[in-house]
Amino acid sequence: MAFWSVEAGAPVAAVCPYLKRITHWPHLWLGITINWTVPLVYVLLTGGLGPDGRVRYGAPICWAVGTDVIYACQDRQADVRAGVPSAAVLLGWRSRLPVGVAYALWVAPLARFGVPAGLGALYWPGPCLGAGQLGRQVRRADPADVAACGRAFATSPLCGLLILVAVPAGRVGTLG
Repeated sequence: MAFWSVEAGAPVAAVCPYLKRITHWPHLWLGITINWTVPLVYVLLTGGLGPDGRVRYGAPICWAVGTDVIYACQDRQADVRAGVPSAAVLLGWRSRLPVGVAYALWVAPLARFGVPAGLGALYWPGPCLGAGQLGRQVRRADPADVAACGRAFATSPLCGLLILVAVPAGRVGTLG
């Protein structure tokens, strides 16, 4: 069994629900788990992971961490009462900066991806709008306001949609 295989991903996914009981950073493991297909496909297409593949795997993990920390801010008081660790409990009202850093670590590789992939001008509005949307999300996700965090979290799919549309749009005019 190869390291990057579906079979190898099963234990990774099986551990995920239990990590909230033992670490403040289950969000990191969630990112590793839900993005397991990224290196899987990359290895299938290129024959190895390499530095570029690791960046392409790490970037969406950062997005998942940022998004899940915002989500966890909604449960912070219940987690404190139950004695359950999470980044939202650990960071408290200081969660905005780490979320912003995690999002920046996701957005920056998108530019690196667009150039070697040969994506045209129609690709670039997606990452730019996505970055703006994430910045707005960080500003809106007041860690002291459960409802604000819920509203900010609800906008998370928009960023994914922007990138989903940007990649094929970037291919327009480059095929020939």
